Amino acid sequence: MKFSLFTFLIFCLCSCTTAPSDKRVFEFEEFKWTITIPQGLKSKSDEVWKDRQQDGMKILEQTVGEELVDQTHPIFMYQKGVNTFDSNWQSYDSSEISSYVEDHKYVNQLLFETFEDQMPKASLDSTYSQQRVGDLVFHRNDIFIEMPQDLNLYTVGFSRLFGTRELTVNMVYIDEHIGEQMIDAFLESSFEIK
Repeated sequence: MKFSLFTFLIFCLCSCTTAPSDKRVFEFEEFKWTITIPQGLKSKSDEVWKDRQQDGMKILEQTVGEELVDQTHPIFMYQKGVNTFDSNWQSYDSSEISSYVEDHKYVNQLLFETFEDQMPKASLDSTYSQQRVGDLVFHRNDIFIEMPQDLNLYTVGFSRLFGTRELTVNMVYIDEHIGEQMIDAFLESSFEIK
């Protein structure tokens, strides 16, 4: 089972220091994808991303009650405080899964249950939809977490198959303005692959 969307959890529970950077254009040839990262977000190293993935895997393993194998590869990670914008890819063997959509929904349900387990005093809601980015359709999962002291946490994840590779783009934020900037940056990004 693929667990790429669990990266949401990692960034909700952890924060790290950052180095200064400006708005930049990011290109990933594998997906023929170009995206402009919003100003004010600071770049994080692949090592920081991988450490967060490992922390998230441990938390997810507690929810599912079994050991999981992380097959994700970081593309980028940017952050401002706990507001995080990241992307990763992983190989996807469609012969192992009968339906990518059902697999995607299952992973998001596990993510939701993990948030419930980790934040028992929070109120949670989630939605699933499909959204176009240019000519491509992505699966979108939103989780809204209302925590005590009027603190709201939002997670938004997009994913799509490109042949045998799954691309995932995640946004985790408490600042709605920063969240809108990250979502807009992804929705306005471009893919040359059809």
